[in-house]
Amino acid sequence: MTTPVRYDLLLVPTDGGHVLPDAAARLLLRQLALMQLAVPNDEAVAVDWVEIYFQPGVSSHLIFGEGIAPDAEPPFLDAVFRFSNQREAPPFGEAPPSAVAFELRGALHTDVLGAFRQRVADAWQMRVSVYSRPHEGLPPHRVVPEDQKRPVAEKKQSTRGAVGVRVEEF
Repeated sequence: MTTPVRYDLLLVPTDGGHVLPDAAARLLLRQLALMQLAVPNDEAVAVDWVEIYFQPGVSSHLIFGEGIAPDAEPPFLDAVFRFSNQREAPPFGEAPPSAVAFELRGALHTDVLGAFRQRVADAWQMRVSVYSRPHEGLPPHRVVPEDQKRPVAEKKQSTRGAVGVRVEEF
């Protein structure tokens, strides 16, 4: 059995775009997870940036084409959705620095289906370009340095319940 040729794909705003609102990031995350295109399996959350990592889902083949999933290899090995408050240079491609990117690592294809590209563009409200390069291996997931970690917000317990409900502790 031969090892398939794999590629890294990068989806970024065509013109560098703008900082992604939280609602837009959540929209794409929900769509990926609910449609089982990519399933979140790890995250790195800092004060100024976030990276969410994915593994292929049962419908991940629909990122690259229509029809029934082939029984062969997974369509990609790893994916990362990164967004931040600052623009940074993309890991590869001729794209300008941007504050948002979606990377498919170890993909079996050199491009995504137009419908998937449009889904990302609609969620981000930006035009999207796709860049590819030969896959050279999976980099480790990013780790947040201690000085950049977000403080964990304490949950405030409400003293009131829903209308007509009173909770008492004994």
